[in-house]
Amino acid sequence: MSALVNVLKDSISTSNIELNKKVTSVIKNKNGTITVNTYDELKNNRINYNADILVLTLPPRLLLENINFKPSLPKNIQIDLLSKPTWMGAQAKIVVTFDKAF
Repeated sequence: MSALVNVLKDSISTSNIELNKKVTSVIKNKNGTITVNTYDELKNNRINYNADILVLTLPPRLLLENINFKPSLPKNIQIDLLSKPTWMGAQAKIVVTFDKAF
């Protein structure tokens, strides 16, 4: 997965990479473009971006829980996204230390 991310990162100018922006809503405009509304948590301000193509990489459930889509995604898409298992999503994560190696 990291190789894919690095290839994508290397093909995009660093001036076009935004960090610390939380996507709050995605709006599909009548002309087919997309408006992405974000919140910059470090600067405490809102910034909107316009795009022709948008790639969201959150796990499906988090997309639906954290991003407001306008118009709303069709119900069948919402159900499909919610039914997608997220790798390790149902697993407990734990760190254990021992006084002695065994």
